[in-house]
Amino acid sequence: MEKRKTFDTYEFGDRKFILTKFDPLLGNYILMQVMSYVMPFGISGVFSNQVGMENMPTAKMSKNDFIELQKDILSGVYEQLPGNRAPILNDNGSYGINDVSMKLIVELLLAELVFNFQDFFEDGELKDTLGKALSFNPPTTPQ
Repeated sequence: MEKRKTFDTYEFGDRKFILTKFDPLLGNYILMQVMSYVMPFGISGVFSNQVGMENMPTAKMSKNDFIELQKDILSGVYEQLPGNRAPILNDNGSYGINDVSMKLIVELLLAELVFNFQDFFEDGELKDTLGKALSFNPPTTPQ
């Protein structure tokens, strides 16, 4: 049996970054946030239709929620420096590295998401999981 990979590296120009696996509970939260809000059309509409709430308003992520989601995703990403590693974000929310750009942050967000969820999307696991969840018919209450 192959050992679970808990970290990987990602290169951006001449810089090297360390990607780490999410805690399972944080990973589940991030996955649902990404699927509900970030992916086109989200899955919240599909769930609403499945349980008979087609006219339920679609939730929108606030600016603060989106910033917090990005912080959660980047919480396990570090830049490899000579002799040590620096967190992308410090515990107080400030940047822990120099030369931060929007392009760097977007690339690190995507790299961390791919690293954490690539096995979930392989071999139809997501399709199977969603298929089971969406085929569930809640019991109706007696009239």
